[in-house]
Amino acid sequence: MGKGAKAIFVFAAFFIGILLLAFNFHISQKSALQQKNTLGKSSSGKSYSGNNNRVDSLLNVERAVMYYSLGDNKPRDLEESVDVLKPLKPQFIWFAFALGPKPLFYSPSQAYNYFLSIGLSKNKAERLEKVIEESHYSVEGFKNSIAYVRKQMPGTIIIISILPQFMPKPALDPESYKPIPESEINKMALNLGKWEIKNPETGKIFDLESTQEIFQRMSGENYIYPDITSKQYQNFLFERIKKVLDANPDGIWIDFLFSQTMAICRILENGKYKGTDIIKHCNFSNEAVKDSFFSACNLTKMIKDYAKKENKTVYVGTWAGFMLYPWKCNYVDFVTESPSPNEVYSLKLDKEKWDLLKKMDEEKYGGKIKIFISPDFGPGSNTMMAVFSQKLDKKEREEFLQAMSEFAKMKNLTVIYPIHGGSMGKDPKKLAFGKHNWYDALAPEFGDYRVVEQVILNP
Repeated sequence: MGKGAKAIFVFAAFFIGILLLAFNFHISQKSALQQKNTLGKSSSGKSYSGNNNRVDSLLNVERAVMYYSLGDNKPRDLEESVDVLKPLKPQFIWFAFALGPKPLFYSPSQAYNYFLSIGLSKNKAERLEKVIEESHYSVEGFKNSIAYVRKQMPGTIIIISILPQFMPKPALDPESYKPIPESEINKMALNLGKWEIKNPETGKIFDLESTQEIFQRMSGENYIYPDITSKQYQNFLFERIKKVLDANPDGIWIDFLFSQTMAICRILENGKYKGTDIIKHCNFSNEAVKDSFFSACNLTKMIKDYAKKENKTVYVGTWAGFMLYPWKCNYVDFVTESPSPNEVYSLKLDKEKWDLLKKMDEEKYGGKIKIFISPDFGPGSNTMMAVFSQKLDKKEREEFLQAMSEFAKMKNLTVIYPIHGGSMGKDPKKLAFGKHNWYDALAPEFGDYRVVEQVILNP
């Protein structure tokens, strides 16, 4: 078997495994929860049409939610997902949809033809086509779903999240869907030896293998870690993002956009610091640090330039940490920052931390960046979502949601309230609907929906 055929075979197995798992999950969960009789109404029984969602500026958003992602059939379809959100009258939906590592086809029918072309049976191709159609994971699916949400909740800002922190093995060309040759992958993969950075563990200059090894160890994931300074990788990611923009979201949020900058700072300091202390002690004169920051910023400029060319207005967001660097990036419209585990445990937000972000925004960006207090989640158990869902009881979660709301009002910030989705960490004890490692405000194990409704509707 040749390298190209082998790569296609490996990818097919990877893609089929993920999508068939989603297909089986969807079939088993479709009737798991029926809530249409109670959702779409407030706790007082009043129905909401969603016509009060419109805001004239991102900066004026007051009501924001996370629903990751609409119509994912875990357990709600698109219509049921929207019915959950209507009573909250959200002006901003974070993670409404997400672009993950799987290739994004223009339509389910294009995916079907692709699966046939790589040798899958007609039956398997049809099943995978159905999964893509029902999960809305295509340009057509995103576009039609966004149109439906806009019709049901006019004026709501819809954000698609981009998750580019790693590349799958093998990686496929965003347009041709052909496996990218290993020689081209290596040009996109991060190699700290490019800047002659020494591995603190060996004292030798990093090479490609040792760079990938240390990043895989830091993350706990065996993926290809790309180099944001690579022109090939920037073009690869940009082509994927262009397809998302063709679905007409109001904005995108890019995860880990400036993470390479911080990771290099951490490696240069031999891992002595954590969190924002990494940035405080970073060697900003190092070329790798500067190159990584400005390359990430350049991607946001490419996105803005493309949107302008297509006569679109697209908001761009990422994590707030980039504002702490000594340089500016003028193409970011909004940022998210999550309460730390200590803030969640204490049921109190850190005034100094949030004041610093406000200060950076005002001094460097003239107060033009919208700052959201958002959830954070991932495979680890030290994230906001893991602590919030697993360590707090119902009363404490209510107190924390109220504390965030009051703090946000005082500081002119906006909370993104978690409604659905987001990993609750490694081996959580409390599972949504008794079996799933993702948070849901309506799951009987949590039951936080009515508290969110109360705080979000009383700005």
